[in-house]
Amino acid sequence: MSYRLLFSSTLIIALCSSFISGCSISYSSGKSSDSIQSILSSSGGGNETKSTESASLYQDDVIAATVSFVNTEGTNFDFQNQISFIAQNHGITDWENEKTTYTAMGEGLRQAGVTQDNIKTLPYFNRLASNVNYSNILQAYQK
Repeated sequence: MSYRLLFSSTLIIALCSSFISGCSISYSSGKSSDSIQSILSSSGGGNETKSTESASLYQDDVIAATVSFVNTEGTNFDFQNQISFIAQNHGITDWENEKTTYTAMGEGLRQAGVTQDNIKTLPYFNRLASNVNYSNILQAYQK
């Protein structure tokens, strides 16, 4: 399944559920549960492979959402809602404090063909320029 088709399907579902629920989205301001880290570092035979696959699927979805965001010139609100929806579907409670979210965004920006100099000009990413998450984005972008 292509990233574009996956994103389109996910976006339609997200928009429908947002309208049905009255567009109510909340963000956690507490410490990260480090859900991705716990997925990646979980141990126990077959569960380790399943957990790694789950983390990889989350990354793939964030990459696809980032590529789509760049290609459609979406708004901060749209992008954050999409990432929040993706995180929720993967059991991630605090995506804004997950390093994996930002490394996937960096990979998505590279795949979308955004030049490194233009990352700061994009909605959402321009507000991260002085944040540690921006360095995570750049590190993944430069891979």
